[in-house]
This record gives sequence, C-alpha cells and structure tokens, in this order.
Amino acid sequence: MKPDVEEEETGWFFMAMGGDLSYLLFSSTDYTIITVPKGGVMKQDRFLVGILIFVAVLMVISLALFFTRHQVPDYGSEDTPEGVVRNYILAIQKGDYPRAYSYLAEQEHKPSYTSFEQTFLSNPQGLNATGVRIGQTTQSGSQAWVEVTVAYSAGGPFGGRGWNNVEKASLIQQNGQWKITRLPYPYWGWEWYQKVEVAPSGD
Repeated sequence: MKPDVEEEETGWFFMAMGGDLSYLLFSSTDYTIITVPKGGVMKQDRFLVGILIFVAVLMVISLALFFTRHQVPDYGSEDTPEGVVRNYILAIQKGDYPRAYSYLAEQEHKPSYTSFEQTFLSNPQGLNATGVRIGQTTQSGSQAWVEVTVAYSAGGPFGGRGWNNVEKASLIQQNGQWKITRLPYPYWGWEWYQKVEVAPSGD
C-alpha cells in the first residue's frame, strides 16, 4: 500500500499593478510575486526594432553600391580624341569587338578583325584586373595624343597595392573622324600596325 502523497498544486497568473506587469507564481504552500517594469519591456522592444531598421538600411546601401559599381556606362561623344579612346575602351570592356574595331585607323599592317578579336578573347583576365583613367589631350593638326593611365590591381594570395602605367594613345584624323593608331596594353596588340618580319626557312 502506497503512502498518501499530497500533490502540490502550482500555477501562475499576471496582473497590472501601477503601470507595471506583475507575475504571481504560486503553489499550495507558497507564492512569489515577480514585477517587471512595463517601461523596461517597451524599451527593449524599441531597441530591437532599432537594430532591425539599422540592418535593413545597411542592406539597402550595400545593394545600391553593388549595382552602381557594376553598372557599365553608356557610349559618349566621338567628336574628340579622348571621346574616341573612351568609347574604344568601353567597347572592349563590353565585349563589343565590332564597334571597337571600327575605331582603328586604316593604315598599313592594320590587324584583321579575327586577329583583333582573338587578342582579347585569349586574355580576359588581363582586362578584368585593370582600370583606366583618361587624362589630358594634346593635338597638333590631324594628330592627337591622349594620356591614358592603366591601373593594375595586385594579384596573388598576398594581395598588394597594385600599380599604375601612364602612356599615350595616338590618333589621326581620317575622313573627319578620329581613329586610333596606338593604345597601351592590355587594350592593344603589340604587333598591330607593325611590320612583322618572317624568319626565313632553313631550306
């Protein structure tokens, strides 16, 4: 026969007392009142809401910066030598090789379109690791020279600061339009407009 054991009855309920929220924990033998200031709960809620709003604002700013940086600019005017250089480089970056090829001057040893296109398709990493800044233009009659700075980002596992290479782009006027005869690497092929000597065979 099991001894009689009196089961302890427990429970809780809450009530508002003077603007505060009170919890009453009770059993058959004892009770405890826990009071939580109502203002404390509201302040905590406002704090959490503030954090969520701050995080949401950061996400919106990050997305805006991402799309702004990845937005490719449109072509501009081609009335000036620097405008032609800018559009040529932009066409290369967009992969619009027919348009880029149209900016080349009609001179001896001009590369074929196939050779021109293959120059960039065979080295896409070289273009992705660079940035370009177009500087001042010097013009003399039907010739012009545009300062072009190619910024190279540091590669490798240890990074680095990168470096800049400042050169001149050369242009001439043909039929009232500016055409390019030279540009710095990696937006140019070393053999373009150069007479390539073919080594004689050993026969």
